[in-house]
Amino acid sequence: MVFSFSFQINIKLIRSEFPPNKLEENLKWRTSISCFRWKMFTSGNLIPKLINAIEKAANFFQADYENINVDGLFGLQLGQGQLKESSVWLNKTNSKWKKPVQMIVDKMSQVLELTLENNLANDIKYTKMFLNLLKRPFHFQRQAQQINTYSKQIFYPNVSYDEEKGDTCFAQVLGSYVENGRTLPKCTVTTKCLAYMMSPFASGYYITHQLLYFIFIQKIGCEGSGNLQRFAERPTIRDIQRNLCRRIYQEAKMLEKNGKVDTDHQDLFAEQSLLCAPLGYLDFLRTDWMKMIMSWQDPSGCFAEIPPLETSKYKRSSSTMRKLLREKYMSGGCLSHKSGLCYGVLTVYLNFLIQNTENNGQ
Repeated sequence: MVFSFSFQINIKLIRSEFPPNKLEENLKWRTSISCFRWKMFTSGNLIPKLINAIEKAANFFQADYENINVDGLFGLQLGQGQLKESSVWLNKTNSKWKKPVQMIVDKMSQVLELTLENNLANDIKYTKMFLNLLKRPFHFQRQAQQINTYSKQIFYPNVSYDEEKGDTCFAQVLGSYVENGRTLPKCTVTTKCLAYMMSPFASGYYITHQLLYFIFIQKIGCEGSGNLQRFAERPTIRDIQRNLCRRIYQEAKMLEKNGKVDTDHQDLFAEQSLLCAPLGYLDFLRTDWMKMIMSWQDPSGCFAEIPPLETSKYKRSSSTMRKLLREKYMSGGCLSHKSGLCYGVLTVYLNFLIQNTENNGQ
């Protein structure tokens, strides 16, 4: 069911920051949904494999932090949020994974600090636009559930995502948009941005950025702000997110064929999982997808534009690909944004496994 462009339920936003006394409660993934077969995750001793892959990536980022751009940094902060949740959970146990996870958290804290300083020095305008999201680990408000109902998703190849327009909408919500020399207050939600971010004719990066827009609105706590309050009837933020992730899941399944995703769509596939899975949509947590993403990892720890030896010959021809402006090559033909996304996805899987095996004494 494609999201209706009419505004039909009172909006009610929930702040995404966990109240201090509720952090532990919010960290746990509630996976008691009977039809979700999470037991498949316990086979093959996946936790050490994930920790090894994440640690390799962390070592790579530490050695090449100067080439991590803003978009890559955001992916790493999403991952740091997942790792910190895992660490909090492990501290309640006697798990042998407590120390290795904490070591990665500590290492990445240093990497993130250096990376942010570097981007502020070399790309100050774009960095400042998203500074509120880049200064600290990013935590999602999670509500574990399955999508349950599916609909056929249609790709719109002639409707591409306008990054400049999208960044304007993001900055207005984040309180970093400057207009006529004046910085607009956070939670500025314009009718133009609402129309763009709620268009049903979206796919690829367009639809993932629609989701990101409403994640930011929820994260910042823009309840009853501006145009969000103007409409008497409208779906809740959670309704919007659910509908978008339902459509995104259908797209992800279309991108994955016989256990593979074409190289020019791997970045998008990782972005789809990284945004929907931490919101609690368990459909995205699949062992076949997890192992597939792990197989993309370069021996150096990064995620490259495959095949690495043919990077200079490879052309970005797909309309769903990110502009080169927002991707950046790192050492060895590795990609900043793709590496940040895939790293983040692996931390989501690790966090899920830790909270659903370690608490059971496994």
